[in-house]
Amino acid sequence: MFLQKYIGALEDKNFVKLWISQLLSEPAGHMLNFLLAIRIYQLTGNNFIVSIFIVIVSIPPVLFSSFAGVIADHVDRKLVMVFSNLIRAIVVLGFFIFHTVPAVLLGLAFVISIVSQFFGPTQSATIPTFAKREHLFQANSIFLSTTYASFLIGYALAGPLLYHLGDKINFIILFTMYCLAMIANLSLPSLKFVLTREEKVVIIKSFKYVYRKIIEGLKIIKDTRAILYSILQMTFIFVAERAIIGLAPDIAQKYFHFKVDEISYYLIIPIGLGALVGALFVNRIKKYFSRRKIINWGLTFAGVSLVLLPFYYLAYDLFGRFGMLAYISLLCVLTGFTDVCVIVTAQTLIHETSYDGSRGRIFGNLIAFMNIVSIPVILLVGLAANYYAATYVIGTVGILLTIAGLTSRFFYKRSLRLLVKNIKA
Repeated sequence: MFLQKYIGALEDKNFVKLWISQLLSEPAGHMLNFLLAIRIYQLTGNNFIVSIFIVIVSIPPVLFSSFAGVIADHVDRKLVMVFSNLIRAIVVLGFFIFHTVPAVLLGLAFVISIVSQFFGPTQSATIPTFAKREHLFQANSIFLSTTYASFLIGYALAGPLLYHLGDKINFIILFTMYCLAMIANLSLPSLKFVLTREEKVVIIKSFKYVYRKIIEGLKIIKDTRAILYSILQMTFIFVAERAIIGLAPDIAQKYFHFKVDEISYYLIIPIGLGALVGALFVNRIKKYFSRRKIINWGLTFAGVSLVLLPFYYLAYDLFGRFGMLAYISLLCVLTGFTDVCVIVTAQTLIHETSYDGSRGRIFGNLIAFMNIVSIPVILLVGLAANYYAATYVIGTVGILLTIAGLTSRFFYKRSLRLLVKNIKA
């Protein structure tokens, strides 16, 4: 039934190949991160080293995403995706060989995070190449639902597979997944764009040229208000998600009294399921509400779901532990649902209001901007949680997100109406 809703987007075989590549590479990335976090802790017994690992994989998006966006706009996108998956497969073999050396694992994790920055913007920029304009909403829904499904599958499988098969077998599985993703990319047609061979040499050798192209991408974002506002709104959601992830272990164990496995059952899985439902149904929602309203109300209700979190104890007082678990899970489902509604709609707006030769830079700058903004916010939120209850800190984040959603209704309405002329704004 759901596939019938998406049949328009899936009728292009090259779009399906692009999607298969995502189906293989994204779960591999999530599984790898979780495996490495567990493995590094097993080897060192040190939570701080695990924190260093998280920081290491968060730095490349800031340093390389904008440059990767330039590459995506000026080099054959097919080759970028092929070599990204090939290099990641080779690095995974390095994990297999040095699986007992923490320092090497950290170094290889940094390398694979760098390579992943080139794959992400390139794949996002390629979606409109194979999806017709009238199917873009469907296409983005498919990719976003796959993203969250990959998160669920990757993190759900990594622990049991590590426990039953050991880390070396898992690295072989991940190597195979990246190789299959590479084969899917190889089967795509050439995705060359605007540069001649001489210009490609310039972009490789001239930092000044690359810098100018990055600035051009930033100018496109600044001058196209629909894109600028969409990026800001996606950043609000991204930062809120990162803040929740940073405080989730503390909240889950100190306030909810969850065991380690219960974090997945009552927090991660409900968020993922809500996101899947949101991705599947946002295509229906857009028939009844404008894109602008979906984004604004999505931000608002995402904030409300966080504002309500500190009142979990009322559910416990009224209905006991079962009531508390149901209350928390329901809020997580709402959070996942609203987050995806915002992201799918905002990403579709970016696709519809940008041209093909600029999308790589737009998505590269988007990833860099989201990570730049998130790092200080995460540090501030973590510091605040040392002095105030983490649930109240999350509630404060929710208040700010709610304000962002409500104010967006008033400040963005006119600009989006003027700029998005050929779509239902």
